[in-house]
Amino acid sequence: MSNKNLTPKALKALKYIRNTVVHTGKPPSVREIKDELGYNSPNSAVFIIDQLINAGYIDKQDGKLILLKYLELAFPPLLMMTMLRIL
Repeated sequence: MSNKNLTPKALKALKYIRNTVVHTGKPPSVREIKDELGYNSPNSAVFIIDQLINAGYIDKQDGKLILLKYLELAFPPLLMMTMLRIL
């Protein structure tokens, strides 16, 4: 799935996850994603997260979100390797 196939909410969530990892060194919680997307229910954010996992943009390890594809598109390889070590 390319960025073009993501819904606006899924793309917004992906950018938010990426930015949170870049600025804090850790992924956002489901509730933080829910708030960023303007949802009332955490289940709505989980639905978007599941879409991003199924599309191969993110993954979950030990309950934490791990970025996969999007870093390649947004950052040079050296910075990407440094950020992956943070995760």
